[in-house]
Amino acid sequence: MFIGISKTIAKVGGFRIGIGTRISKKNAPYALIGIFIYYMFMLCWYMMIGCGWLIYAMCYGIYFLIKTLLFRNKSINNAAKMSQSTISENIDVSTAKQEMQNDIRIVEDCIEILRTTVNPDTFFSRLNLLIEKSKHLSDVGEQIKMKDESVFNLHKNAVENYQEMCRMFLERYFEDVHIKASELKTTNGRNGRYQKFYDSLQEYYEHLDEENINYIEATCKAHYIETEKVDKEG
Repeated sequence: MFIGISKTIAKVGGFRIGIGTRISKKNAPYALIGIFIYYMFMLCWYMMIGCGWLIYAMCYGIYFLIKTLLFRNKSINNAAKMSQSTISENIDVSTAKQEMQNDIRIVEDCIEILRTTVNPDTFFSRLNLLIEKSKHLSDVGEQIKMKDESVFNLHKNAVENYQEMCRMFLERYFEDVHIKASELKTTNGRNGRYQKFYDSLQEYYEHLDEENINYIEATCKAHYIETEKVDKEG
């Protein structure tokens, strides 16, 4: 656009006019007046050309300024977006690591409690919490591309060994009940202990497989018979 205008103005600037007559004493005053008018006209003409060039320079300067500002703003915005993206990624990784540390702490607590508790409510709530937190731990580890396989295997092992952990708890729980029942002197007292053991596990049958359910049923039945035999022998 501006190149075309400059060429046009340059062409116009090459305009010339002249008078084709010979100067003599008779027409000298008129010639002088004509020459004066001619140079006045040329002065005005070149002033118009100069104004045109000045307008051209101003327009081009405004165009260049706007173009520079737009490019600079675009560069600043891109840099800000990249910086924000980098900060966001750093914050996400930092937050994810904090969440993982918290999950690991909870998982470790759950494992310790699962190894020792003889309370069904505590055991199953902690077992479910272990599975929940280990799953979250695995998901977060995958998001930040952790290389530690133990993070991903924790949830898998908890799910695969669910029934085995339940069996270990049932055996530990029954052993605790059996020890306390053996200290009681009456049949009703001992049977009450085993009945409490049986009743406390009923609501968790939906979480147990057939083998563990059969273990509960058979164990309680066997010890009911055993206590009756002890009373008869006594």
